[in-house]
Amino acid sequence: MSPSISVAICSLNGAQRLPETLRRLREQIGDETALIVVDDGSTDSTSEIAKSFGARVVRHEENMGFGQARESALLNCDTDVLAFIDDECIVGDGWFIELESEWKARLPGLVALAGPIHLRGNTVISKYLSRNNPFLPIRNTTSSGRSFKTRLIRYFLMKQDLSNGYIESAGNGNLSLNVRFARALGGYDISLAAGGEDDDICRRITARYGEKAIYFSSNVQLTHYSHDQLSEVLHRSFRYGKTSGRKWRSESGIPTFLPIPSLLVVSAVILAALAIPLKIALPVALAPLFASLLSRPISTWRFGHFFIDPWVRLGVETANNVGFLFGYAEVVERDETQLKFSGRKSL
Repeated sequence: MSPSISVAICSLNGAQRLPETLRRLREQIGDETALIVVDDGSTDSTSEIAKSFGARVVRHEENMGFGQARESALLNCDTDVLAFIDDECIVGDGWFIELESEWKARLPGLVALAGPIHLRGNTVISKYLSRNNPFLPIRNTTSSGRSFKTRLIRYFLMKQDLSNGYIESAGNGNLSLNVRFARALGGYDISLAAGGEDDDICRRITARYGEKAIYFSSNVQLTHYSHDQLSEVLHRSFRYGKTSGRKWRSESGIPTFLPIPSLLVVSAVILAALAIPLKIALPVALAPLFASLLSRPISTWRFGHFFIDPWVRLGVETANNVGFLFGYAEVVERDETQLKFSGRKSL
């Protein structure tokens, strides 16, 4: 027996993006499948457009962020499975049929199912993102796979691995959840307003339900159409970094590690202190280029790999690292304030 499935889209001012997304989706799911659109405080006609496609609209009067938007969808779902897609995504041919098939085969023990998100776009930055897909699943699901050494190797030798198999984490853009298990886990962390709510719930799923709780199927695929500019990508990376900083302060463990910006700063300081000549320091300055080229076979090198990707990647990672420091500092300041207040109160 096939499980009942709802499809959810969380949107903020998505009036321009939603119509094509909903039209293509409705062609596959028909009118009988529940469709939930969470309008997270939009100031445009997002809600009205969603209703015109027969969606059940859950509207926030003000923008509450990613964590609360996902949780609102989960709370308003009355089916066995809740499948998320983003409002800039177009489902691939057979997406819903494959989704039903995978859940029918794996429902007894499966907690989450993820699929590929292919990025497309015409801007320089969107093309960079298509070559350096930020939505790739995290593969390592064993304790050794989470070690510092393994994470460092994975960072320098990134692979666009879209093969089927069990994974540790994936983005919400093409992620479906066993509703009963997700609710038992406590649902989404609503404090993660700026992002990182997908990685958080995936890590809690694997921690509680085991290494075979999240499955990645290459058949359940969709396309994400991006029109991002560099400023938007940097801002998003900064926000994700802040979330990582807050989580690390609260939970410790191994933080998100993006080493190239830090290594460049440390190397520059050392070289300056030692008065190293420029011709010797040049290889250090080209470290982002070397790191970028390491992550792909020679046969796939293109113009953009040399003159665009390394430097955009450096900017994105720098924004992430700066955000990490800000997020960590915010939690430290909050904890110190609470401690001082608690001390005064006890007196």
